[in-house]
Amino acid sequence: MRRLKKIKNILITGAASGIGKEVSYFLSKKNYRIISIDKDKNKNTKNLINFQCDLADLSSLENTIRDILSKYKKIDCIINNARLNSKKKVLNENINDWCNQINVNLTSHFFITQEIIKKKSQKDTLIILNISSIASNLITKETCSYHVSKAGLEQMGRFFAYHGVKRKIKVYNLKLGFIAQKRYKKKIFSLKNKIYLNKINLYQNSGKVIQVGDLQETILFLLKNNNSILTGNTFYLDGGASLVEPFYLLNKK
Repeated sequence: MRRLKKIKNILITGAASGIGKEVSYFLSKKNYRIISIDKDKNKNTKNLINFQCDLADLSSLENTIRDILSKYKKIDCIINNARLNSKKKVLNENINDWCNQINVNLTSHFFITQEIIKKKSQKDTLIILNISSIASNLITKETCSYHVSKAGLEQMGRFFAYHGVKRKIKVYNLKLGFIAQKRYKKKIFSLKNKIYLNKINLYQNSGKVIQVGDLQETILFLLKNNNSILTGNTFYLDGGASLVEPFYLLNKK
């Protein structure tokens, strides 16, 4: 499967830390140009251009998108990855918490994607990758607004896939389970952490801890894919976590 020659500029939200940082570094090493939108600056990735913006501030985001599209007329791929970290319980989440989470995780991604599609040439291909979570349809320790935003992100992907099918737009949702980021690997795989690892292996019946490298290779596969028949699909990278109902897990030895 050959690489699409036209793909050059990849816009990634939340590329300054966590999964976004690891993905941006991986793709930059593959000679893609990375356009980062993040409130922080990614200092460790070559072939990357930083546009610093707080995605919770939609008026600031509008100016940032305008700046990007004035400098880069053609965006080949959007990776909607940014998320807000919060562990507030459902009765403690206030209106500011809710709005900030929804703006960062969902609303900003809708308007970034919408604006890039508007400016896209009819002849050019656009690939949209939405980084979702099993929290889109399961209950976890994340905030209620996080769950809602991830469910919305997937539905947004389906809408853009449906309306973009005749405009050379391909959309994929990547639903992540527990994923071991590089910055947490030492802690996760520590021998002292055996009880925690056992819980993960019970939760993910593949017996494997999913790592960012698995996500990176999936993204690379979708970038190389010339066929549009997969557009609109949701790909699960959760080690089987969503396959087994919880009462089975309670009785598993």
